[in-house]
Amino acid sequence: MLARAFLSSVSCLLLLGGLAAYQPAPPNARYICNGSKTVVAVVNPDTQHVSRVDDQGNMKDTPSGFCKCTGTSFSCDAPPDFYIPDGPHLTCTQEGSQSCY
Repeated sequence: MLARAFLSSVSCLLLLGGLAAYQPAPPNARYICNGSKTVVAVVNPDTQHVSRVDDQGNMKDTPSGFCKCTGTSFSCDAPPDFYIPDGPHLTCTQEGSQSCY
């Protein structure tokens, strides 16, 4: 009985975690572009959490880490729970823009 309750709780948490993903990015988000000028992630400037994004700009992950955009530079004080390459080839868009240029 206890094991069944535990599994039910875990299933609920997994479902809620899945619902957190694929949510639209906040309107003031800063998008992260790779060297190929493709959007690969998004930073919420209010929380500094990062999420990978799909082709429509929806968040694919539960936001995590502590990262920021300063001008067009991107840096992380604490990396997110998923791999995101670091380095000068990553740039930030202007606030609210998904355009890599």
